[in-house]
Amino acid sequence: MKCIYNLEGKNKAVVLFKFLAALLITYSHMKVLFPKYDGLVTGGAIGDALFFFCSGFTLFLGRKSNFANWYGRRVNRIYPSIIMWALLSALLFGWAWDVTDLLTTPRYWFIPCIMVYYAIFYVIREFLAEHLKAVFYVSLALITVASFFILDMSSSVMYAQVSFMRVYYFIFMLMGAITAVDLKKEQKERVFGFLQKGCEGGDFKTYGLVCSLACVVLCVHGGI
Repeated sequence: MKCIYNLEGKNKAVVLFKFLAALLITYSHMKVLFPKYDGLVTGGAIGDALFFFCSGFTLFLGRKSNFANWYGRRVNRIYPSIIMWALLSALLFGWAWDVTDLLTTPRYWFIPCIMVYYAIFYVIREFLAEHLKAVFYVSLALITVASFFILDMSSSVMYAQVSFMRVYYFIFMLMGAITAVDLKKEQKERVFGFLQKGCEGGDFKTYGLVCSLACVVLCVHGGI
């Protein structure tokens, strides 16, 4: 079986996951098409989680540089398209935009959130890469404990209309980073190695990322 991974080039699995994420997020905003069945228009949180997972994966496989250059590449990759869309939507649809709509406001939370996580991940990659397992478990424990005091656990927390739910996506970014690092390790050293047992040769890489994807979906669906 030909492996879908190529760490020296384009990762086809990540491209596929990003496509699924975009599809789910777009579909979750299409309630106008199903006015009588808007309960079926869902999946946005899963799509967001996939995007954060893929971001964490690619961040730990990318080249290293100083913070200004590293973070600047992320800004140049994201904000030109955001600004272009803001201009076009203002001209064509009359939408009113403010600078805070693009940078800090909860109205469009995804971009400001992931930009903050980019900065945090730079610190983790530069200074805590050897302790990624500890970072993951400590973050998971702190967020889980805090959830019981902040969120209403009677419903899915990933769809809760509170800002705290965004910290869950940090866990998915860490899962992506761990999956990337695991690809370079021996089986016994992997954090998620137990998910990859029973596979040999190049197949374990495909199986490992698919299992990690399954964990993302299950965690979102169950509210972690």
